[in-house]
Amino acid sequence: MAKPVVVTSGARSAQSQAQAMYDRFKRGGSYHAFRQRRAAMKIHEAFVAGRKQRQSERETVRAMADVIEKQLRSRVYVSRQLHPTALELRTRGCTSSEREALIKACRANRARVVVEERHPPHLHIQF
Repeated sequence: MAKPVVVTSGARSAQSQAQAMYDRFKRGGSYHAFRQRRAAMKIHEAFVAGRKQRQSERETVRAMADVIEKQLRSRVYVSRQLHPTALELRTRGCTSSEREALIKACRANRARVVVEERHPPHLHIQF
C-alpha cells in the first residue's frame, strides 16, 4: 500500500517565518544554518534585542517579522519558504527508495527539491 504524501508546511508569511526562527533561536539554534547568513543574522539581532529588553514573545516576533518584511522588499529571502511556491513534504518513515521516488515525482512535475533535511526528516520543494 502506498504511503500518503504529507505537506507539513507551505509558503510562509514574514510573521510565520519570524515565529519559526524565534522558536529555533529560543531552543539554542543558530542563524549559521541559514544560507542567507547576513539576513538571518539581522533577524537574530532583533531576537537578541527583544530578549535583552525583556519584550514579550509577541513583541519580539513582531520586530523580527519587521526585519523580514524589509528584507523581502529588497528581494532577500532568509528562507526559501518565503517564496509563494514553496512546500515542505514529510519524509519521516520513508525508506531511501521511497524518498528517491518522491524526489523523482516532484521533478517530473517541474518542482525542484531545494533541500533534504534530516531533523525532522522532510523535503523543501519549489514549483
